[in-house]
Formats: sequence, structure tokens, C-alpha cells
Amino acid sequence: MSEEVVLSCVSSSGGKGVKIAAWSPGKGAIQRTYSSETEGGGAALAMLGKTHIMCALKSIPFIYVWHVRKEQVLMKMACPGLVRALAVSPDCVYCAGAIADKIHIWQVSTGHLLAVEGRHYQPVSVLLFTDDGQSLVSGGEDGRVLVWSLQRLVSQAFDSSGVSLPHSENVSMGTRPHPPVLHHTWSDHALPVTSLHCGAGGLRARLASASLDQTCKLYDMASGQLLCSVLFGFSLTAVAMDTAEQWLFVGGATGRISRVNLTLQRMAPLHGMSAASMADSGFKGHTQAVTSLAVCDCGLASGSEDGTCRLWDIASGQATRVLQMKGGVVQSLVVWGVALSGHGKKTGPESQSVFIAPFHKQLLYTDKNTALDCGQFVLRRTIDPLSDFASLECEAGLSVGQLAPGPPEDGEAMQVHRLREDMTHLRDINRALYSLLSERTALSLSHSTD
Repeated sequence: MSEEVVLSCVSSSGGKGVKIAAWSPGKGAIQRTYSSETEGGGAALAMLGKTHIMCALKSIPFIYVWHVRKEQVLMKMACPGLVRALAVSPDCVYCAGAIADKIHIWQVSTGHLLAVEGRHYQPVSVLLFTDDGQSLVSGGEDGRVLVWSLQRLVSQAFDSSGVSLPHSENVSMGTRPHPPVLHHTWSDHALPVTSLHCGAGGLRARLASASLDQTCKLYDMASGQLLCSVLFGFSLTAVAMDTAEQWLFVGGATGRISRVNLTLQRMAPLHGMSAASMADSGFKGHTQAVTSLAVCDCGLASGSEDGTCRLWDIASGQATRVLQMKGGVVQSLVVWGVALSGHGKKTGPESQSVFIAPFHKQLLYTDKNTALDCGQFVLRRTIDPLSDFASLECEAGLSVGQLAPGPPEDGEAMQVHRLREDMTHLRDINRALYSLLSERTALSLSHSTD
């Protein structure tokens, strides 16, 4: 039976072992517990489709994978470094991980590391995909919030001929520059960004960011405009919005949970700071920092370092359910349509499993003499002399008659020179094969006439 489930990653008291509790908001009881005895606790949690749970470890560079119907670890994947944030695209094709100040993009079905990009000046603290899976949002300890184009993030360094060219060389050579890999760059926070929430609508959605500078900022992703900035009297550690985007919820380091009505008319023309009096602090119960907030059908689910998960009634602000965990809650996710029980025949999206390959540590295009199929697209690292010679000459602004005698120094001219040598060699081979075939054909005809 499919139902709404809240996944809560819990840190053990001794700092060892990964524990993930799956509990039902409607029943208020823990239904499954996924655990593994290891030296590092959980640091980041992500859901892969409706069938698999991914958790990055806190002190060792590994990502553990569980199937929702099995409490034992299904797969252990080594990573290039400690993963502090984790996100999976809605179509389950790509997985993004934050390692230090760089973002790593893997293809889930092949395990290929497609891209490693760093535009943050401090470690990346949170990652989030838009609901259409076309964009990736990252927040870092440098206070910056970046909106990435997933397509350009994966294939930004490759043009139509398969040659990796910097943006400056494209401009100097007169070729058309690539579209920017970043849609928006916001540097409005003064302290680290701790949480992000993106509404519905892809790049037309509204994005909320929470920071330790006690402000929560709301952006319009279509125009890149800062819609409003609400100042609270405490450091913010979690943010969420309801489905209708009427209420904005924030959790703080003191355990407070406040909400702001986004439909107020006085907030429409606001582009700067707003008073904290606009916030309603009716959610009281946590005694330590709130680490996660998520809106579900039954209300608002929250997790805290005090070891409790609470379900709140949004209208009254009262806690309807309190679950005591064996350790502080690191992160919580609300997942719809998950079938935790394996009984009966399953049909629909929850029955569609995902093929997962171990993640690679090296970039897919490290070897420039290979061409690998990535499933969704092909990244070519070598140039086919028969098909790409003319296009390469055109893009480099060169022709065969314009090349000076002797090998050029470097760059595109060197590649064109090597292609000319390959073409000459191939023509010689083709001429020799044609001569051999002609001789054998003539010999066989002479034997047949005799």
C-alpha cells in the first residue's frame, strides 16, 4: 500500500552508525528503520524515485543506498570526498553531491561523473533540484545562492565538434559563445546559507533561502528579483513553504518555528528588509536547533537536534504528534507514494525500480581519446577526421590553403595540422586498398575467362 512517509536521518549518541526512520504522519508511528554500523553518521539524505534511499556519511566519503522495503544496506559507493549535501533529479537520472566548494554531477544509471564545477568560495551546504529537473540550486557558507542550468552544467565544455574550448577562446575566434551555466547568482546573505526551498514551476518558481544572518529571502527565479527579505531575531536553520505558497515557515537555532503569510498586501511592493513582527511564532516545543521542515498532507513536519520529530497543525500551531528518536535529527524528507510493504502486487510509479551503478571518482572526459555513451547523450573526446575536419576548420577560422608549412605551435591550429596528417594517411590507405582490390578483381576475371 502506497502512503505518505517522512524519512528522518538520525545521528546516534556516540556519533557512529547511520539510522533512518520512516514514519507515517497519519499514524504517528515508525514503520521502518534503516541502519548500518559504520564509523560515520549521516550527513545528507536524498530519495531516489520511490524505491531507494540515499544517505551521505558525515565522516567518511561514502554514500549508502537502501531499498525502501529492505532495512539492510543495498550498496556502498565511494566518493572523491566528504559529501555535505545530496540531491537527486525528479526523473532519477542525475545525482548531485556537494564536496567542499565544488558540485559533482553523476549519472545514476551508469555511475559516470559528468561534471565537477565550483563557483562558491566556501563549502556548499545545501543542494536542491527544481521540480522540472532542468535546474539545480546551491547554497554555500559564503552566503551565495546559485541557480545552475543542469544541461550546461553537464556539457558546458563541449561544442558541436567535441572539442573543449574555454569561453574566452570562443569569443576571440569569432564563434558563438555557449549559454551561461548559471541562471542567477545572488549574494544577499551575509552568513552561511543553511536551507533552501523551491516552489512549483521550474525556473518560474519562487525560491526561499534561510541563513545564519537571521534573514529569509524570497526570490523570483524567472526575473532574478529579490521579492522580500524577512528579518528574524534568531539564526535560521530550516525553511519550507506550503503547496499553495501562502505560508513561509522557518526554523531557528533556538528551536523556534515561525511562519509568515506571503499573501499580505503590504509584502507585495517590498524589496528590502521587513520587520520581524510580520512573523507568527506559534510553533513552540523544540528545545534545540530545528534541522528540517517539510509540509505534508497532515500538517508541518519538523526535526530537531533535541531528538524529536513533531507534526504540527498549521492552522493552530499546535503539535499533534511527537516522536522521540534515539539521537538528534539531521534531516527529514516528505515522500509521497512510497510502498514500504512488499506484500501484494504493486503497480504504478512506486513499482518502478531504478538501476543504480556505483559512482565513479574520475571525470568521464578525463581521457581525451575516448568517446563514451552517457545514456542521455554522448560526450565525444576525440575528433573523427572524416566527419569533423571541415567543421573544425570552419570553427577555427582556418582552411587547408591558409595553414603555414610545418607543424604549428599549439591550440586549434595544432589539432587541424594533426587532422591533416591523419587525412593524408587515410587517403594513402584507401588508395592502397583500392589498388589491391582492383588487382584481385582483374586476376579473378582473367581466371574466369580461361
